[in-house]
Amino acid sequence: MSPLLYPESQLSSILVSVAYAYVTRRISISPLSSLGAKDPDHGVVQDLLSSILPFLIERSTFVYRSVDDVVTSTWAKLEAVRMISLSPNTASADYGC
Repeated sequence: MSPLLYPESQLSSILVSVAYAYVTRRISISPLSSLGAKDPDHGVVQDLLSSILPFLIERSTFVYRSVDDVVTSTWAKLEAVRMISLSPNTASADYGC
């Protein structure tokens, strides 16, 4: 039996899913598509997602090689965004858990 291989796109989609779940939980808005462009939290969501998922914003050649890489990267990025404060209209004071 050969080991299970994870194509890069599947590994990236794991990170996208975790990021989406994290942001919807922190902002308490679901689905995120319900935010309008003029909504005060729209910019907050964009900032969070671009911090957690830079490969969607910037040109990147980085490739995740394993689920462990995705988990390690995700935790590091989530820790970094904990320090970003929310807009005044949201219930929480920070993104931290």
